[in-house]
Amino acid sequence: MFPSDPNGHSFEPTPGTANTTPPPPPQQFVDLQTSPIGSVTLHWTVTPGRTYRIEAKNDLGNGLWEKVGTIIASGTEASFTNTAATGKSARFNRVLLLP
Repeated sequence: MFPSDPNGHSFEPTPGTANTTPPPPPQQFVDLQTSPIGSVTLHWTVTPGRTYRIEAKNDLGNGLWEKVGTIIASGTEASFTNTAATGKSARFNRVLLLP
């Protein structure tokens, strides 16, 4: 039996080639909720033990993405509430899987 990661992927030797770990499954947004005061809560699937950075901006055409949070996943879903969205007429969010 070959060792496996927390997701059950086994690390089988591949003679003559480099051994590789399969990439994590793509993250998917599960839900997005807004509050009456304007904060936004994002819910998405994650890989346990991986780190995710949440970024936001007011205008997709201008400016840099602002880091608004970081999460180290402990389960298969994560959530983050962006209170910086309060009082904004538009706010765009993205979640990045960090190496």
